[in-house]
Amino acid sequence: MMGAIITLPLSAITGVIRCAQAVRDQAEQTTRPDPAVICGRLEQIAEAAAEGMLSEQQKLAAQQQVFLAMQRYTP
Repeated sequence: MMGAIITLPLSAITGVIRCAQAVRDQAEQTTRPDPAVICGRLEQIAEAAAEGMLSEQQKLAAQQQVFLAMQRYTP
C-alpha cells in the first residue's frame, strides 16, 4: 500500500512525459519534408532546365532553394 502511494505521483509525471514525447514525435513527422516531394521538385527543375525553360544560373538557384528548405528541417 505504501509503495502505491509513493509511486502514484511519479506515474502522473511519467504520463506527462510520454504525452510530451508523443506530441514532439507527431510534430517532427508533420514538419519533416517528404523525400519523394524533394526528389520530385529536383526532377522538375532538371526537366525545365533540359527543355531550355531555365538557364544554368536559374537551375542552380532553384536547386539551392530546395536544399535550403531541407536544411530548415534538419534536427
